[in-house]
This record gives sequence, C-alpha cells and structure tokens, in this order.
Amino acid sequence: MHRLLRHVCKQAAVVTSILSLSLLVACSSTPSEEAIHQLIQDGINMAESHDVRGMMELLEDGFIAGPGHHQKREVRGILFVMLKRYGKFRIMHPRPSITLSDDEQSAIVKMNFLIARKQQLFPELEQLYKEPVAWLETVDKNADLYTLSMELGAGSGEWLLKRARITRFTRPHGSL
Repeated sequence: MHRLLRHVCKQAAVVTSILSLSLLVACSSTPSEEAIHQLIQDGINMAESHDVRGMMELLEDGFIAGPGHHQKREVRGILFVMLKRYGKFRIMHPRPSITLSDDEQSAIVKMNFLIARKQQLFPELEQLYKEPVAWLETVDKNADLYTLSMELGAGSGEWLLKRARITRFTRPHGSL
C-alpha cells in the first residue's frame, strides 16, 4: 500500500510539473505577440464579414502584396473580387508563428489557414490549434489551404502590415 501511494504521488508530481510548464509556455507571449495575434484575429473577422475598408486600415501606406508586387491601392480590388468569389466563408488556422525583432518594432509572421464554406464543419481542428502539422493533415481535401507570410511594423504604436505574401499550401512533395 505504501509503495502504491508513493507511486501515485510521483505520478501526480510529474503531471503537476508538466501542467505547470505548459501553463508557463502558454502564458509566455509578450504584449507585442498578443497584439499581433489580436491583429490577425481582427483581420480574419473583417474578412469573414466582407469588411474591405477595415482590412485596408490594417495596411501601412507602402504595403506590398505578393505574389505580383501589388501596392495597397491594388489590393482593395483584389480583396473585393476574392470576397465575392468565396461568398459566405470562414477562416480557420492553427497558431501562427511570430518572430519579433530585438527591438520589437517589427515582426515576421507565418501562418497556415483554410478558407471553407460557412456550413463546412471541422470539429476536431480546435483541439489541434497548437499543432500546425496535425491541423493541416486533418483538413486534407475539404477546404482551400494557404500559407500567409507577413512582415509587420509597429511604427505608430500599433501593428500594421508592411508586406504580405500568400501562396497555396503545399507539402514538400506536392499538394496536401
């Protein structure tokens, strides 16, 4: 009985340590990273509600979009056509990768995401938010997958997009 109790206590200590470590990792985001995550979520909300004007406000004046080296004024028309093409949709994604500069005035963000019809269900994806590879494998054939790479700046105290490049998601050996 004493051995069993000691074994259970050791297991409880290991589980507690793992949970504490995971909480520290989950809470280790800097204020800049949290602001970038919020910017991304705001952009997604605006895209899903077809708010082109709102999305344009997230771009710096010198913004460039690729492929194609499109300037900010061209992006408005591209967004309008894309939103019409998809109709009612939703965007889902795992946690984006954020690399902040040392002075936290610029950042590189890479995220994979899918665009799916509003009624398309993916109940298991929320459980895979922190596992991008498993998230992508789960999606497979039911939606359009993209990779978005962004360069952001915090010039006036708020984060804005300087550059963005969107590409169709592919695995090393071709499409998913």
